[in-house]
Order: sequence, then structure tokens, then C-alpha cells
Amino acid sequence: MISYVLTALILPIFLYAFRVWRVSRIIAVGLYAGAVIGIVFVWTPALANTLASMMGVGRGADLVIYVYCLLSFLLILDLSLKIKAQHQTITRIVREIAISRVLGRSERGEQA
Repeated sequence: MISYVLTALILPIFLYAFRVWRVSRIIAVGLYAGAVIGIVFVWTPALANTLASMMGVGRGADLVIYVYCLLSFLLILDLSLKIKAQHQTITRIVREIAISRVLGRSERGEQA
């Protein structure tokens, strides 16, 4: 039962990654990979334990938490890139408005 719930909670990550694909393919690939790994670990927890012991991690649950942290960092990076892009866009728009107002006043012979 819990496997179905966890899978349902992971599936929106695929939809988000699909939306992000045009903006940042690296982020989208990371999200796809994280979601696939998450679903595999949900349905085969023994694999998570085996993989964790191969990587020197105590339990499969710890490895899942590490994957979750990585996925969270990718989402934070994505949001940071979006905020930076918005800031640059706003700066460009404000600059163009300011220049157009100054040029508009000087063409009419008004003082700035």
C-alpha cells in the first residue's frame, strides 16, 4: 500500500521535469534521474540496501535520504536560476523605460 502512495507522490516530479526541460535540461535530467531512482527504491527496498552497502552507507533508507537531499538541491538551484533570470529581465526593462523617458523628454525639449 505505501509503495503506491510513495509512487503517486513521486510522479509529479516527472511532470515538473517535463516543464523544466526547455529552460534547463541539466535540471530536468537530474529530476528525471532522481524520480526514477526514487521509484526503483520504493518498489525494491532490498536493492536500496544492497546499493547502500556498496557505497559505504549503513542502510538503504539513508541512501534514499541522500538522494532526496540531492533532488532538493536541484530544485533550489532551479529556483535560484529563475530568480536570477527574473532579476535580469526586470533590470533590463527598467533600464529601457528610464532611457526611453529621458530620450522622450530631450526630443520634446524638456529638461530631465
